Amino acid sequence: MATKTYVNNGSWREVATMSVNNGSWRTVSNAWVNDGTAWRLIYVNAFVYTETLSGHTSNYNLRTKLSAAGWNGSDDVDATLTVPAPLYIYAPSTGTSAFTTAPALPADSTVLVNLHGKIRGKAGVGGTGGPGNTPTPSSWPGSAGSAGGPAMNIASPITIDFHGTGSVEGGGGGGGGGGGGYASTTYTVKGGVTGTYYSKAGGSGGSGGGGYVSTPGGAGGAAPGGLTGDTGNTGSTSAGGTEPAPAFNYGPGYPQPVWRTRSKGGAGGAGGAAGSNGSAGTASDTPLPYMSDPTKPLPTVYVADPANGRPGGAAGPKNYPSAYVTIIS
Repeated sequence: MATKTYVNNGSWREVATMSVNNGSWRTVSNAWVNDGTAWRLIYVNAFVYTETLSGHTSNYNLRTKLSAAGWNGSDDVDATLTVPAPLYIYAPSTGTSAFTTAPALPADSTVLVNLHGKIRGKAGVGGTGGPGNTPTPSSWPGSAGSAGGPAMNIASPITIDFHGTGSVEGGGGGGGGGGGGYASTTYTVKGGVTGTYYSKAGGSGGSGGGGYVSTPGGAGGAAPGGLTGDTGNTGSTSAGGTEPAPAFNYGPGYPQPVWRTRSKGGAGGAGGAAGSNGSAGTASDTPLPYMSDPTKPLPTVYVADPANGRPGGAAGPKNYPSAYVTIIS
């Protein structure tokens, strides 16, 4: 709450407004007195708010905090927030900011954030691996990793003191999904009967980006009758999930063991660390025949699309505009 000052002119009364005359009367914003040992603040013409976080906090909204403490919505604000290490202010979704002061506070307000801990946006999810179920390369791509969310939404002046340990970072982007793989081998057996061996492998899903709330990787691509790609790895509080392995699948030989086909799904991209882009998923390899009998003719093989991996998601923005934010490192 605001600092209150009283005067006694027969009875004690709270001072509503303090002014000084140095040629003309001017309203005082802050007043101090020296008690012989130190200057002490005795009057603040603003709503004073001080908070020290004691735990990780989701979606910190300064205006909501002020209103809950009794602010009338129109007085200037003198706010100080301290975030001790190793605490986080974080966003639970990429559609919201971890910390916000919007809409703008009154013009003469002051806000100081003592940031020993972290303010982090939500990380993006890994893209899905591409399917490996048809001989058409255009149907194999994985999906892109999603972008990370913003860290802050600042609409009026604020000072951030990092104290050498704090940081503000958007959520890491999710890794892109790997491309699906498909291979086929035609064969002819005695009597002129022709058949085809299929080898199918879905691309691995991209891994989740880094952020306070762990973010899952994308699902592996489906390959009915073949090998489904691996699910992308989950991102941690700061690092993106590591790149998942590609999927290999060997089709059966006929008659055994004459030849087999091999398809390899693309690897999913690694998730970006907090504040970093996710990595792209890789394309599926060109499917190769596996020959167990070198006297047999080389089988026909479909060629993979070299561009069917998909890009990683972009990192979320910090979102503290230089017009409003003063940084103390």
